[in-house]
Amino acid sequence: MRTIAMILAGGEGTRLTVLSEERAKPAVPFAGKFRIIDFTISNCVNSGIYTVGILTQYRPHSLNDHIGIGKPWDLDRSRGGVRLLQPYQARKGQNWYAGTADAIYQNLNFIRENRAENVLILSGDHIYKMDYRPMIDYHLAKGADLTVGVMPVPLEETHRFGIMMVDDEQRIVQFYEKPKDRDKGNLASMGIYVFNANTLERRLSEGRPDKPRNDFGKDVIPAMIAAGDSVFALGRCRHSRLVLGDEPCVVGAVTGARSVQRQVAHPDQIRGAPASQSRTSGKGRQLDDLEWLHCARPGREQCSQPRRLCQPRRCCQGQCRDE
Repeated sequence: MRTIAMILAGGEGTRLTVLSEERAKPAVPFAGKFRIIDFTISNCVNSGIYTVGILTQYRPHSLNDHIGIGKPWDLDRSRGGVRLLQPYQARKGQNWYAGTADAIYQNLNFIRENRAENVLILSGDHIYKMDYRPMIDYHLAKGADLTVGVMPVPLEETHRFGIMMVDDEQRIVQFYEKPKDRDKGNLASMGIYVFNANTLERRLSEGRPDKPRNDFGKDVIPAMIAAGDSVFALGRCRHSRLVLGDEPCVVGAVTGARSVQRQVAHPDQIRGAPASQSRTSGKGRQLDDLEWLHCARPGREQCSQPRRLCQPRRCCQGQCRDE
């Protein structure tokens, strides 16, 4: 089953204040030599996904320059590879992206051209390590129209996430986008979606001017649940406890891919952050195996590493060894 990835990377990142004044949030430097988006792209490549569309909008120049033709991630390919997708004007009235779902809708041609059967939709401003293959396998085994990556969060933070309720089979039965009340549980969307490509196109095309489908959390996912589509959750809860961490999972007991994930939402999460750690819920989470993380601008000390970690023209004039 052919799977492609679509990375939403057009966020302004207003909460990062001066850090995102001149660049998109995914292009903000992290831990010295990395950019925030390096984590998501590296996850795709290490999961065997080599067709990646990156949807940009706000101040894309720094991000475009950083990604280039995708060579640091082995995405400079004649088939597949990386494609930067920016909003454009056309006779049918395409305009600025009005939301996450609208951004995908305006780029359905990219999905069709690559003959995708499944579409992995990701955020470009999250810092985590994850192999997406178990999630895709789970999606196929369930015969799902949509699978949502989930994790439990503290109840006092539920207003920042899409919150859902699941039944005993992990089918999502209710979805609330950033609820104000804390009575909806604490099972939150990680912003990681696997869609059946045909279902995705059909549901996005059902939007109307009086009832647009601009956002996945507000519009698309609730509509899919109401229409009876197969919408499942897969996440980090096991027996109502986190696989990695201490927060109890109030609603649902979901098992699946392990990851360390956090959206960068505040400058304090970037200032002084070591390369081996990201912060989530105020507690350190180790990302101590950084060989999986591809870097566009490594330092000279990286030259003894496998070539996939190095861009020869910038760090060692092609002397990196292959392994």
